[in-house]
Amino acid sequence: MINPIFFPFTHMQATDVKAISALFKSILFFPVSRQTEFEESIRHIKDKDFLLPVYAENKDFELVMHKVNEYRNWGELNKENKGNLKVFLQDKPYFTDDTAVAHIRGEIERNHKASSDLPSKEDSLLKNLMFLRLAKIYDLEKENLNSKFNSIKKDEQNLFSAIHGLDKELDKKRVEDLGEYMTSERVRAWVEFFNNKNPFSAFDTSLLFVTTSPAVMEYLMSVSKKKIKLLDIDSLKVHENKCENKNQWIEEFNKYVYDLVISGQQPLNISAERDDSCKLEVKIKLYLLQGDVISSFFQGVGQKVPICLVRV
Repeated sequence: MINPIFFPFTHMQATDVKAISALFKSILFFPVSRQTEFEESIRHIKDKDFLLPVYAENKDFELVMHKVNEYRNWGELNKENKGNLKVFLQDKPYFTDDTAVAHIRGEIERNHKASSDLPSKEDSLLKNLMFLRLAKIYDLEKENLNSKFNSIKKDEQNLFSAIHGLDKELDKKRVEDLGEYMTSERVRAWVEFFNNKNPFSAFDTSLLFVTTSPAVMEYLMSVSKKKIKLLDIDSLKVHENKCENKNQWIEEFNKYVYDLVISGQQPLNISAERDDSCKLEVKIKLYLLQGDVISSFFQGVGQKVPICLVRV
């Protein structure tokens, strides 16, 4: 069977879990965090076996955590103003070369050269892990902000409905495509980690690369030399949690996707919808992408790389 892997994100939003768990029994996921931190972050998820984490080595990750914390501390002090740190520390004039304001600012603002004790490959890995860690923090903070925005909007709609005696369906929640922010950098950092430390060819089964970002899919298609469309469905009724048909449908759907990817043929029929009370609908696009850029990204996967986009 084919094994889905979530990319290029290292944070999975609630809407991501909802869409992906409706189509796949489990999915590989790179959380760019310590094991204890990741397990704590998913303790609220009922079906924890759904996420199959792939961890970075501790020796790599400890340095990443230290550097990211340094950068975030700088950001808190700097407050987006280059002069703020100097003003903040004006009563403490005793700086060494390594702790001077200019040195700290310069290290953050420019692409500094690899240090002598770090080989270029390891330095590249460190930068990719740092980027992915910072992207994870950004995505988590954006999700929290959007959640608060949606909550306020819902309260506002409920208030106006009560005042005007309206009984209409509330607007859909705002779901932001986080992949629109630094799209190519996200993809490159994510795939380079696997190419350097945990190559795709090392996985026991064929991989299906799954994203919830239209921007990521659009970017990969733009750099592909050839595209084979296998699925493009705007509204597919699927089965929700606690539905007795869900597990069987997922198994049938996964076999269907596997046959599509292996054969590379256009689909004939998808698994039939069952007559039940489920209302969950998803969008799904499945392509086989080819070309030099795609091959350089997904090394060891093969000439045709299966990319799947799913959205609630």
